[in-house]
Amino acid sequence: MLFFLRPDRFRNLVIVNPAGMVGEDETGRLLKGAALDTVLQTARIYKNLLKEGGVDAFKKSMVGGRNVVKTVASNPRHQLESIGVIAKSQIHEIFEILRELGIKISIIHGVDDKLFSMDEVQKHTTSKTADGFYSVQGTHYEIYLHPEKFTKVINQALDALEALRLKEKPIEVLEGE
Repeated sequence: MLFFLRPDRFRNLVIVNPAGMVGEDETGRLLKGAALDTVLQTARIYKNLLKEGGVDAFKKSMVGGRNVVKTVASNPRHQLESIGVIAKSQIHEIFEILRELGIKISIIHGVDDKLFSMDEVQKHTTSKTADGFYSVQGTHYEIYLHPEKFTKVINQALDALEALRLKEKPIEVLEGE
């Protein structure tokens, strides 16, 4: 986490669907949420593929699904350990520290996220942890499938954070400039 080593190099952070924003969690609940979110997202993909591209597009998309299964199956122990670390993460506490260092933070979160529910994320999002919060349509994995949908919101969040920074501490113009 470079921003702890050099906070002077960071002014604003926009975090999308952050892990660790739901307080203490359980590995089993995370696994269930990840599976549910994946199934929901996959169903949407296949529904759109069949509607837009027919059976051929549907068959081609199966290759991506097989690759995901291969990746998880190649090292299931590592996957479980990663989920255990996420379950113990308390990123909202880290956000409080970053804000004390002067870094502005906005969170973007999917309303259909089954991995980290919107209600739980909002419970842990306070004026101490974030300067902005944006709800977007989609699941936890939506940004990986359609990053272009998030670009506009991310840019708006960065602009709003910078405007807030300037409002709190205007840039001083040096004499002679």
